[in-house]
This record gives sequence, C-alpha cells and structure tokens, in this order.
Amino acid sequence: QAPPIASLSFSEWVSSTFAMCHTSPSNSELSFSRRQRLSTTRSICDEDPYNKMLPPSPMAVSSMAKVEETNSVDTSVWTPLEVQLFSGSGGRYDPHKMAERRRVPQGLESASGTGACLEMRGRVSMVTPTMSSRQKYHVALWACFEAQTCPDKELVVLETYETSPSAFLRKKAREDSRLVHVCIRVAPGKDFSVGLKRNMTLHLASGEYIVNFDDDDLYAACYAETMVVEMRQKGLCAVKLSSWYNFFVGTGECTYSDPSSWDEWASNQEELDAILYGYGFSYAHRRHVSLESPYPDVRFAEDAPFFLGLRNLYGPDKVKLLRDEAGICVHIMHRANSAEVLGTDDIDEEDIDDLAIANLAPFKSYRAAATLARQDGLLVTTIGEVIEALSGLAWADQRQPLVACA
Repeated sequence: QAPPIASLSFSEWVSSTFAMCHTSPSNSELSFSRRQRLSTTRSICDEDPYNKMLPPSPMAVSSMAKVEETNSVDTSVWTPLEVQLFSGSGGRYDPHKMAERRRVPQGLESASGTGACLEMRGRVSMVTPTMSSRQKYHVALWACFEAQTCPDKELVVLETYETSPSAFLRKKAREDSRLVHVCIRVAPGKDFSVGLKRNMTLHLASGEYIVNFDDDDLYAACYAETMVVEMRQKGLCAVKLSSWYNFFVGTGECTYSDPSSWDEWASNQEELDAILYGYGFSYAHRRHVSLESPYPDVRFAEDAPFFLGLRNLYGPDKVKLLRDEAGICVHIMHRANSAEVLGTDDIDEEDIDDLAIANLAPFKSYRAAATLARQDGLLVTTIGEVIEALSGLAWADQRQPLVACA
C-alpha cells in the first residue's frame, strides 16, 4: 500500500493551479491552430507512414562506440528504437542502463539484447512524458494513478528538467516501487521532442498494455481497466476515445466533444482521421506494437501519425475508436494546452455529478477552485482562502470510492 500524499504538496498544488487557472484564456491562447496540426500530421504521414526510424548520425555512431568501450556493452544488440533513443537524446538515454530501471526480472539480457522486449503479462503501464515547468500537475497525476482499479499497474514518468526534477515524484519513487521516474537534465531551449519522450516511456514500461496518462488530464478510477478490457474482448492492438468530456479550469465549465458535430472541422476523410486519431491523451495499446511502430521524433502533433501508423500497419479492425459517454476521462483545458477543443456541447452541473470521474478527488478540487474563483471579490492574492477551503476535501490523503463505468 502506497503511503498518503503529504498535505504540504497538496497546498502547493492548489496554490500553483489556482494562480494558473484564475483567468479564462481565449481559444487562440489555448492552442495551436487546427490547420497547423493537420498540416504537420499530413507531412509526417506522407514522409514516413509507418514511423520507421532514420539510421543514426555519424556522431551517434561514434558515441555508441565510446559506450561499448567504456561500459563493455554490445550496442549491436540495440533495436532500431533503442538506437533512436540514444541518438535523439545525444547519448543521455543509454538503453542498457535504462533497461535496468524496468520492473522485470533481471539477468535475461544476454538472450534478448537489453531485455526491452520482456513484458509482464497482464500488467498495465500508465506512461507520462513531462517537464519541470509542469511539476504543478504531478500531485494530481499520482492521484489518478493510485485510483486505477487495475490489479497490476505501474506509472512510468519521463521528466526533463533544467534546474531540478520533481521533488514530489522523486519522493514517491523512493516510497513506491510502482513508480518509475526517470529524470534527464536538459539545457534551456534544448528539451527533447514530445515524440522522443513518449518513446522513452514505451521503452521503460514493463507492462503488456500501455495507457497514456497526460500529466494535466484526469482519469477516473475505471479508466485504464475500461480501455484494456476493450482491447482484450475485441482482440485489438490499440484503442482511443473518439468523444470525451472537457473541463475549463478557469470557468468551471464542462463540455462534451462529439464526432457528430465535427463535420465543419474537416473537409475530407483525411482531415477527419487526423482529428479522430489525434489527441494522444486517450491512447491505449499493446506495448509490443508501439515498439515496432513508435512515435515520430517531432515536437508537435506526434500523436495522429503514431496512431494512424498503427492502423496502417495492423489494419482498421485492430485499431478502434471508443465513445466515452460515461465520463471516464476529462480533458483539462488551460493556457498550456497544445490541442484545441473542437465542436462541443455544454454539460449541466447536475449531469457533471453523474460522470464516472465526478468522485475523483482532483476533479472535485478543480470544480471547487473554479467555484471559488467565480465568487465576487476573490483575487489571486487571497490564495490562502482557497487553500483553506479546499483542504477540507483532503483528497491527497484518502482513497476515493470507486465509481463503476456505465
């Protein structure tokens, strides 16, 4: 049993989140343009439909030779993905050393390279790429993980940082072996691409199943199990949500994104596919398929090319979409989002209470903070009042009741 989250971290989380969410940004502040995302997706898919990886650069080859000489390891056993991880990170992600962080039996590397192909049957790996500027989300991320009903689960977090990594996650990793927290220091403005970091989490994961947990979104207790059961029952390689709920932290508004209202956003099937198969916050897939067809090493719009690549490789019968009508996930809308929300319907307050995620503690805190922010005369300088009001929820120290998904 993992220990409870310290109340100090909870207060710090409330303070930073409320300061960020007090104002409600316009759509132009929220996201890149839809056309930019579609253009990037089309370019990546045209150039590399199966996300095959380029050969290592001469500098990377030289670095690999140095690794062999210094550490007495055979880099020839590295898979194409491992070569990409080493090359793309400038040698800071050493596949042999990182494989030792995986939660699998050690000592089998000689028979299977670094051992990256080994998986624990039935285990669900929730994976999260993050960075130091997003440490304010890490308390809620951990709460979402702890709430999941999967019997065998782990949380894999790849964090890049400039000054210091997440103190909260480092402490949790010492206390709970289910958390694999890998921190890599980067120079200002020299961060790895999101695609590369997602691939690092895939390499570090030890589960048969991968479930993306974006650090700023919220996932109901039944979310991961729902996605995995969908794959098992239908023999799928991958599944993602085609409709979902959104929550605007600045206003407390909740909306529902539904494909039936997306006709105006897409002029042809190609554009519609880029929309439907994008939004990586709800991806779930078998791990082995992603090792064969990983994410493109790009900083933006890495998600749709990855999922469309899986569909092209394994067929449309193995990669499916799933409507979320029960509210098993909430896409959080705030200033730092890289994806805009498409055509939506407003959700009434009483209907929000019926969602599967309604009892998830971080979601209750978001709603309470938004309610307080709407009160007349409440300013950011009165954050102490917000902390005092929200501390009564005590979500950081309690396991919330589980809500069955309809």
